[in-house]
Amino acid sequence: MLTFRNGEKSWFARAATESGFDFFNPTSMGMDRLGSATLIGSNALIRREALESIGGYHAGLAEDLATSIALHAAGWKSAYLAEPLAPGLAPADVSAWFTQQLKWARGVFEILLVDYPRYFGRLSWGQRVSYAVRMTYYWAGLVSAIHLIFTAGVLIGGERVAVVDFQQYLLHLLPLTVVAFVIRIIALRCWRHPSVPTTVQWRGIVLIQSTWPVYTLAWFMAILRVPLGFHATPKRVSYDRRWNWLAPQICTSLIVLGAVIVGMSYPETAHPGFLMAFACLQTMPQMFLLWQAARPISH
Repeated sequence: MLTFRNGEKSWFARAATESGFDFFNPTSMGMDRLGSATLIGSNALIRREALESIGGYHAGLAEDLATSIALHAAGWKSAYLAEPLAPGLAPADVSAWFTQQLKWARGVFEILLVDYPRYFGRLSWGQRVSYAVRMTYYWAGLVSAIHLIFTAGVLIGGERVAVVDFQQYLLHLLPLTVVAFVIRIIALRCWRHPSVPTTVQWRGIVLIQSTWPVYTLAWFMAILRVPLGFHATPKRVSYDRRWNWLAPQICTSLIVLGAVIVGMSYPETAHPGFLMAFACLQTMPQMFLLWQAARPISH
């Protein structure tokens, strides 16, 4: 369903809206079927008796998810209404998006590390699987970071054996990636609100892939128990570019593209074409994000 009403405000608002289509449609519908529909912000109704049984609303960076898992562990049932009754405001610029995602990812990872093991024995198997999938979603950033590091390392200083092994790994990874992408498309076509378009939501994919530094930072902050204060997602567009948010994307793009150019320029360091294509493919979302961040946003 269309969950935000400002999708035309900017490219970031449109991309943020598209990034939520999976969650608000097939993911939430599937979790509802498995008895694990979760609270989503303030757009929810909770029985007072149920809330009192778990000691009240669980405050935190991901308070809705923390409250949901506590309610399900206490035996309460949930229901998800797949109708866009209260559309919100999507982040309209890069700083608002990163502020929101750092808060959400840090909060979700904390629940994964602290609450999930504590409640595991009191959840059904469907709820266990649902919450595990939900709370590891932001690992996509860590996976992207690892692939970027290995790609740059192999291109710059990898021996021929390492280059061949890494390319073989990528060739084996390709079918899994294709299947996952096809499943995503089919799921969104089959389980969606009529307001959701059936076209490929490429903006959301680009935005999520390019947010890997934020998700990776959130994971290590959760592991090391580094606190993060609560910051509400900015609702107004900031015209301050704040390029410090984008420093990791700039640096990694330059390093990987530089390694590709070196590999193409000198025959003795030439790398397999598939590896070079993978390196370029990794930098494309980041370069596109940088381009969008540099563009002016209309008032």
